[in-house]
Amino acid sequence: MRSSALKEKITDLYEGDSIAAHRFRYVLLGCDIVTILFLIVATFFYGSRTTEIIDAVFGLYIAVDYAARLWIARKKSAFLINPLNIADAVVIISFLAPLLGANFAFLRALRVLR
Repeated sequence: MRSSALKEKITDLYEGDSIAAHRFRYVLLGCDIVTILFLIVATFFYGSRTTEIIDAVFGLYIAVDYAARLWIARKKSAFLINPLNIADAVVIISFLAPLLGANFAFLRALRVLR
């Protein structure tokens, strides 16, 4: 698939009005709800290896979502300075930071803003 065709397909999924686009956004909403529930439950299992692995999975999911939205953004600079997108970037860092030995778990709660 050519890059422009892929970009068009992703744009349609994020911004379109088709049934597939609506389903896609409901899946994203479901993933966001699962992420928030995980944030709540993970507070009881702070520091476990399993929690760190799940953190990384959620971090990668959010990073891929962020990268896709950045790629299809018409105005990249406006996207990057949008407070919700800045919050997403901070959340991505907080989810992936344990892989580097740092812990910014308290910042993950910013995902709720999204």
